[in-house]
Amino acid sequence: MELTLFWLATLLTSVVTLVPLSKSAQWWVRDLDFPRLQFSVVIGLVIILGLWRLDLSQLSAWLILSLNTAYFVYQLWWIAPYTRLYPKEAETETQTSPKHCLKLLNANVLATNRHAKSLLELVKEHQPDILITLESNLWWQQQLAPLAANYPYCLQCPLENLYGMHLYSRLPLHDGQIRYLVEKDVPSMHCLIEVAHNIKVQAHFLHPAPPSPSENDESARAMPSW
Repeated sequence: MELTLFWLATLLTSVVTLVPLSKSAQWWVRDLDFPRLQFSVVIGLVIILGLWRLDLSQLSAWLILSLNTAYFVYQLWWIAPYTRLYPKEAETETQTSPKHCLKLLNANVLATNRHAKSLLELVKEHQPDILITLESNLWWQQQLAPLAANYPYCLQCPLENLYGMHLYSRLPLHDGQIRYLVEKDVPSMHCLIEVAHNIKVQAHFLHPAPPSPSENDESARAMPSW
């Protein structure tokens, strides 16, 4: 009975590790790309429990441990680049001038949320150079109107489909555009942010549709049909 449970656990760890190797764009397949840390913990527990409970004189026990060890190493291979143990791809700047820094605040407000005052308080507390709101509709645009005093530069795209966006900036914006590159009802914002004299940062802001059955059946880019 105990061996059967370990085989069932190994079947589960096999699925969550091997299925994402597929090039399938189905949402449930691509969702398995994300919780790799959680999968690693589960696989690690299977290995530890296996060493404790399995009869190591049996070939099946070693097969279970070998498979899960391989899965564990593979998951860690994905996680390692995002840890401090992995070499940095870029050196840390130690002499950056504050005048050349850019502070952003990104807020997914949820269109049905009515706590606009809380967001205004966050902006006042953190004083970002750029505020980007996602899911913001006309109601949110009206509630955030007081920001104009300190954030005179903006791009506004209020929508009621949970993909509205607003960009508020205390720094000058150049060549601001609202485009629909992926889907005709999902906007993106593009601009040059003037951080300092003769220094401009090219910025792109997008709230892509998630790969979920309520939004998209597939995670692949949906080609416009218009």
